[in-house]
Amino acid sequence: MRRILALSRADQLRALVDLRRYLGLQAPEHEDIDHRLERKAEALEVLRQVVAHLGRKPKASEFDHLLKELRLDDAWSKSKIIALFRKWNYAFEALDGAPPQTPEEAALRSALRGRKRGLEDYMTAIRRWLDTDPPKLTLRAYDAWAKRTNAAGLRDEAPLPHGQTIVNGLVHPWRDVLRVAHGEISIEDAAIKSASPMADYSTGPDDLIGGITAAQIIGTGRSNITHLRRKKSFPPPALRLRGDRPVWVREDIEAYANGQRGGWKRRGLQARYYNSAEMAELVQLERSQLSEPRVAAPRPTGRASGAIYWLKSDADRWIQEHREVIERRRAKRRRL
Repeated sequence: MRRILALSRADQLRALVDLRRYLGLQAPEHEDIDHRLERKAEALEVLRQVVAHLGRKPKASEFDHLLKELRLDDAWSKSKIIALFRKWNYAFEALDGAPPQTPEEAALRSALRGRKRGLEDYMTAIRRWLDTDPPKLTLRAYDAWAKRTNAAGLRDEAPLPHGQTIVNGLVHPWRDVLRVAHGEISIEDAAIKSASPMADYSTGPDDLIGGITAAQIIGTGRSNITHLRRKKSFPPPALRLRGDRPVWVREDIEAYANGQRGGWKRRGLQARYYNSAEMAELVQLERSQLSEPRVAAPRPTGRASGAIYWLKSDADRWIQEHREVIERRRAKRRRL
């Protein structure tokens, strides 16, 4: 049904005629409706002939004269076209796309489309594009095609998603999205392959996660997390790391994904951890040196949203044990 709704109104009418012919006597009888739809299909064919003859869309005032030139005036006129399509412009919109939807069409599209895009919606968009045999397989090439298709498509049809929306929604790089669409790898294999060395992890008492991991657990796009955070029913961040990056406790996000809404208690975890800027000052290092294996520094407790953090109790113990090393660094900085 989605494929039928994606067609222009003219193609929908042709599909109806072909479908009734295919179903034969099994098709239900709706004589009045069928007659009106058949008249619309015939009218669109007349409009197509007039446009081809004139080389442009005709004005309403000149349409009847053009019908006489083409010897089509016995069966058609401007008033008959308007009676079928309600407005002159709607007829030509139907020729190229579709007129404004009826309430029944709106209800049907809403039921079919739903509110939330999923894996199949993204893959369908990509495969439609690949079926056009594009010369380039870049994200920019897909976006250009999607923009053209959305502009030419039905105005009440859900627009094709942008390439970055697909990448964010699936949380996989573009090259792996294409491989999944081609059937070369499964979405599960892509998830394993795409595991980043900057992925969230925790060795401390709190399993902290960033926005990408939260999106994967909820099953939404990364960009939707920003929207969800505005809702009172969404868990508040447990703390914020360097760059004001919000992070959550995994069990809160899992509870939200399982249907819990509201009743969250803001966890006072900010005072429990050091961020990289704080740690760099405490141990007299640059932030870029904190993760270097040969540099004396406390081991990070974990990483979330690409930012590393330290449990204060463990870090303070390390700092106390390595006080001399830190003082030598401080003295060296003063000399510089």
